[in-house]
Amino acid sequence: MSLVLLSFLPSFSLVLEFLALFLAYFFKQNKIFFLLLLILCARALSLIASEYQAHLFISVFLPFSFVLFVFLQDSKLVFERTNLVKFVYLVFMGFVALILSTSTNFNASITSEIFGLSTQFFKPISELSFFVFWVGFVFLLFSYFKNNDFHFLLAYIGLSVQFLFYNNVDLGYYEFASLVLIGFLVYKAYKIAFFDTLTNLPNLKALRRYAQGLENFHLVLVEVKNINEIDRQKSSKMGEFVMHEFARILKKALHARVFKDDKDYFIVVFENENMAFVQSKLQMLENFMQKYSFEFKDQNAKLEIKLCLSSKNENIEESLKQAKLELRRQKD
Repeated sequence: MSLVLLSFLPSFSLVLEFLALFLAYFFKQNKIFFLLLLILCARALSLIASEYQAHLFISVFLPFSFVLFVFLQDSKLVFERTNLVKFVYLVFMGFVALILSTSTNFNASITSEIFGLSTQFFKPISELSFFVFWVGFVFLLFSYFKNNDFHFLLAYIGLSVQFLFYNNVDLGYYEFASLVLIGFLVYKAYKIAFFDTLTNLPNLKALRRYAQGLENFHLVLVEVKNINEIDRQKSSKMGEFVMHEFARILKKALHARVFKDDKDYFIVVFENENMAFVQSKLQMLENFMQKYSFEFKDQNAKLEIKLCLSSKNENIEESLKQAKLELRRQKD
């Protein structure tokens, strides 16, 4: 039974690779796109070499190439000049694979044992591949602490599972990296659909989903008045920093659900709180923001806000519409 499941893994992971490749291209995750292209190119080696020869080459050069592609410069589009080096590298590695994978001397040297790492629990296909795996793991671990890209570290482990627990069964190449990357891409799609990319707050779609069945609430609309002025006079980076930090202040100061509108509005929902409590929180926020100054590198800026507490608390859509009308009326 286990052998039947193992024989199914190469075909299953191939389907996952193509699916992940499509998702990466669709969501413009180009670093992931090239990683998957790298995995597919490595798999194609078995077309011209035996499974064992192909595995020996893949187990050493694929982890190294994976780490290299993670650290190479990312791009917005697949067909950009910056990605030319990745295409050239894939062609070069394909040429090297044609020569080395069928080389008797290379295969003999790569399988030579020095430390005797094989155990009953796991048996690396070669000690060189085992060493390359851990060197790459350390590099990606540092990358995780710096960039918080845990998905690359987890995908890297999934990439090498077959070669860390090699079972001498004549199977095609299979990996779990594509499964990890599919999970990450689905999560990114969820974040795009329900969260604001700048502040990382839930958006209007998330608000409507949250509001289903909500009865006892108070809605507050917070308008950011001078963010465009900050962008012009300071910099766009300063404006992004101010919006991100203000979102953090709202969550910390109000202890309520905070959502981000498409425009320069934040929506705060107090659930199961009395009016006096809500008004005291809003007054505290206004007093704090009048004194607070945002500091970013050598720049600083003060943010001007306007608050509107909706008088309607039966329906989220009506409350939001009424608050926006009230703010517009105050401007006029």
